[in-house]
Amino acid sequence: MQRVRERFSQLAEDYNEDAVKIRRYLHQHPEISGNEKKTTNYIHKQLMKNSIDTITEPFQTGLVARVKGTGRGKHICIRVGIDALPVKETSEFPFAAKNENACHCCGHDLQVAAAITCARILQETKDSWHGSVGFIFQPSVETGEGAKYMIAHQALEFLQPDVMLGFHCWPEMKAGSVGVRRGPMMAAADFIKIRIEGKSGPAAHPHQCVDPILIASYVVQQLQHIVSRECSPTESAVITIGKIVGGTSDDSVAASVEMEGSIHALLEKDRIYMQKAICRIVQNTSAAMGGSGRVTVLKGVDPLLCDETISAYVEEAAACVAMGPIDQLQKPSMEMEDFAYYLRDIPGAYFRVGTANELASSKLPLHNPSILFDERAISVACKVLLQFTALYST
Repeated sequence: MQRVRERFSQLAEDYNEDAVKIRRYLHQHPEISGNEKKTTNYIHKQLMKNSIDTITEPFQTGLVARVKGTGRGKHICIRVGIDALPVKETSEFPFAAKNENACHCCGHDLQVAAAITCARILQETKDSWHGSVGFIFQPSVETGEGAKYMIAHQALEFLQPDVMLGFHCWPEMKAGSVGVRRGPMMAAADFIKIRIEGKSGPAAHPHQCVDPILIASYVVQQLQHIVSRECSPTESAVITIGKIVGGTSDDSVAASVEMEGSIHALLEKDRIYMQKAICRIVQNTSAAMGGSGRVTVLKGVDPLLCDETISAYVEEAAACVAMGPIDQLQKPSMEMEDFAYYLRDIPGAYFRVGTANELASSKLPLHNPSILFDERAISVACKVLLQFTALYST
């Protein structure tokens, strides 16, 4: 097996130039969530060039692929995102996005390049390892809808995985580094819609009106007290109101106000508690000020919990290829990640690959339209996936 692992790493080096070309093509041709048709076709062609089994139906966008080794072994599934963000790129790269309405500023182009290269190497070496490795090239990661879509359309039934593996580029870590965490990795996220009803009328006669904008301003402040005074200070939680719409005239009291926001929590108990607390505050504050309020909770993504055993395999795989010591991530992130849907019934792990170098643009946050991802991350991610396969599949 040591020879196989060494060959995996050598082939990843040999094919790195091709992997970078794949990444740059995808970067030039981004497509936003739900519209990844050309991206899907491009990935399919790259896989078919290497005689890799693929399934494109019944998916509108996205696809699955599988490489079979020799003999019996574990079935691994690697998931990568393929969608871009609806952002205009502001970088000056020679391979900057040609589509002005989309940008790969979350690094999914690097993910796809690493996964295609990994599949190519596994296909080339299929006589030297056991089991199978499946790939889910998932659409709509950014909207949190893609995982549910792929599951509903039988992706897992086709691949029958024993374990799931995911990863992401991370500009807060040095290029070539790998970050691993056991247990809670990323938060659950739910979304809220609030409607506050008042009584409209002329601004000059406020005593005849019930001002929903005033009520809304109180509600926004009171909601922040849930985290600061009702949740444990040792347990991470976030409530954000990101959108407020109300009123049609500068000299009239509005009839109603609508607000939208999100809830992020690491623990299920906090997630449920905050939903109930938001309803309580909206209803009671509105009533106390003469209006009425209602809340609609749209359930989002579960917390991403990395399996202890699978994470240990990832750590061992990463130790073989990372350019430096493994980064044992001390804190979970409060972002959501719909990879969590796959982990409801299948154990798995999620890791980060560093993309920062000496340039300031490589240290910009994810989703910044000027971010630069150090392309060394492609080879490192590919090698981790390959080494994990060698360790776990037998």
